[in-house]
Amino acid sequence: MTAEHFTETLIKAIAAPFRLRITGFPACGKTTLSRIIATRIPEIVHIESEAWIHSLDYRKTRDLSGAHPEGYEIHQALLDIKAFISGKSIRMRKYDHHIGDRTEVSLLASPPGVPLILDGTLFSLNEFDSLIPDCIFLRPAVFEDWLRASIKRDVEQRFFSEAEATRHNMRKARDLQLVLERSPRARCVTCHLPSMLYDWVDTA
Repeated sequence: MTAEHFTETLIKAIAAPFRLRITGFPACGKTTLSRIIATRIPEIVHIESEAWIHSLDYRKTRDLSGAHPEGYEIHQALLDIKAFISGKSIRMRKYDHHIGDRTEVSLLASPPGVPLILDGTLFSLNEFDSLIPDCIFLRPAVFEDWLRASIKRDVEQRFFSEAEATRHNMRKARDLQLVLERSPRARCVTCHLPSMLYDWVDTA
């Protein structure tokens, strides 16, 4: 399925208010799918997991990629998302790839019954299952295609050297397997790169 067809399938399958966790491998279209859904549901709120990520220095000293659960403030993320769903405003930080840390703080308000997308691998973990049951985990059809695309993105957009990007993404692949093992409700979806076509892996 094309990204547009796939998002239409998701929208039809999820009861109102639309709430979904989009997780999985980088460069497989998490943010692209989120943006397409936002054009169909204009009032939707899009929250990215980088609001709770530890600094790059913190993760480097512990050999953690941006996909490893220990690279995030999971407890704080749970508290914030729970508060947001219950209608409370939460304080959000924005991650800056130039400095490798979170900087800006803004207030995110939650209207009653707000549609919501949680975007980022952190959110597939079973700790978030009770907050938003619907979850998809994107993974590449061909690992080598994903690795090339992800290295390219990190070099062009995230200020890595090619060697650093290669090491970083190999760590991500390792850590993502750990995440998937801790994501029992996640429905796996295959992404074909670079065509960005999607197939369900399972029917659970």
